[in-house]
Amino acid sequence: MAYTIKQGFIAITPDLPFYDYHFDNAFKNHITNADIDKAIRSTDRMESYLEKLFKKLVQKKSWVSHIVMRNKSLSSKEYSYFIKKFYGEYEFACSDTLLGMPSHFLFSVIDSVCKGTLISDDDLPKLITHCNNEKDMRPIRFKGEFYDNLEKALRKGCSSKDYVPKDRFDGQHFTSSFLKEIFKSKRLQEKLKVHTYRGIKGIIGASCHNEEDLYMAQEIGADYCFLSPLKSSNKGHLNLSWSRFSKMASNVNMPVYALGGLDFDDLESAKKNSAAGIAGISMFT
Repeated sequence: MAYTIKQGFIAITPDLPFYDYHFDNAFKNHITNADIDKAIRSTDRMESYLEKLFKKLVQKKSWVSHIVMRNKSLSSKEYSYFIKKFYGEYEFACSDTLLGMPSHFLFSVIDSVCKGTLISDDDLPKLITHCNNEKDMRPIRFKGEFYDNLEKALRKGCSSKDYVPKDRFDGQHFTSSFLKEIFKSKRLQEKLKVHTYRGIKGIIGASCHNEEDLYMAQEIGADYCFLSPLKSSNKGHLNLSWSRFSKMASNVNMPVYALGGLDFDDLESAKKNSAAGIAGISMFT
């Protein structure tokens, strides 16, 4: 029997620490032991998050289509650092999981691969930047030949440490407040059109809390949106019932993901109520 993977999830990262340093230049840059300790703690938290993310996905037999980076105003170097760690943990989680599988389960996975139902290279999550002002908007850079080769190499058992990815992300996610600014500004809407790479449009996502937000997201050309809150509390926004959510999501022509205190077990309820899936932070850690 093939190993069925549940789709319909988007992971939102917590604010992850970034602290860049180079041991080789420690003396020249006057880096102290405290700086090194801070860098190590930062790296540990990053790796811990990604390890938990992949292990939870394997545990729940699920997969994420997007990862929205919640950090604000990250530099290209910081995104590069995340991507490098992302590939490293992805590689580790896959190999560690396969090696630890009972034989009958491993055969099930092999069967799935042969039938083309397991995760493929094209299913690697899209990395989305979090954007709450014009300054955070930046040109989109997509994976090209370099990243295709990286993924193929990982599949063949090569180590990701042999590759140092440049910054690569697939789109941007707008907060509800910045969504309103974009909707009111023709200049910002024109700027959105510039955010392409080799003629390919970047993914646009938006956070929504009511019908007005959903309408604005659709009008600016969003490819998906979050509609919240469902179960968790959110200052300034009343919780939505599933029936209310369903009515709102049914009125727009884009995928709407439920957000707010949900877990993997809520996927069926979400899809029954017009959701494309669910998004979350704590559910993946």
